[in-house]
Amino acid sequence: MPPKNKPGRPSKKNQDNDCELLSVEEIKTIVEEQMREEFEQKFSQLKDSLINLMAEKLSSLIEENHTLRTTLDKEIGDLLEWQKEINVEMQEITSKQTSKTCNLKRDIKQVQEQLNSFQTAFDGSEQLLKEKNLRVIGISEDEDETYHLKDHVVDVSSNLLKIPNITTDDIDEAYQLGKPKEGETRSILVRLKTKTA
Repeated sequence: MPPKNKPGRPSKKNQDNDCELLSVEEIKTIVEEQMREEFEQKFSQLKDSLINLMAEKLSSLIEENHTLRTTLDKEIGDLLEWQKEINVEMQEITSKQTSKTCNLKRDIKQVQEQLNSFQTAFDGSEQLLKEKNLRVIGISEDEDETYHLKDHVVDVSSNLLKIPNITTDDIDEAYQLGKPKEGETRSILVRLKTKTA
């Protein structure tokens, strides 16, 4: 007769079956727990790695940004300083050019005044010179007379025009105007030394 099991205890056969069922469930639970633990551990490691990597990258980017900003601030400062220097130079150049322009305008005005003064004096001198000039028309030409034109003018003035006391000393110069043409008599320009001659 088979041995009897103690009360509350399953038989060996039943116990083996229960162990198998429990073993499968326990294995399933253990495997699930191990997988969950492994997953959580791997996930935690991955999360920590990502956080560390992102922190390193962020730190690197912040450092690069700071370096770039410092460099950029310095370059902007240099550019602003350069711009100030250029502005000062431009103001100096503009001031010099304005001064030169004013000086040139003043000089031009003075030259214009001098030119007007010279023109007035020249007009007066020209008028005075013209007052000493005589233009004689109708005196016949001889080749020999061209060399003694002053004497010829004095003879005509004294004899034909009846101008007394005129001599060759009163005549500064005398010359015929234009080129000789056959059949035409050239005019003679006589420049006297004084208006009263």
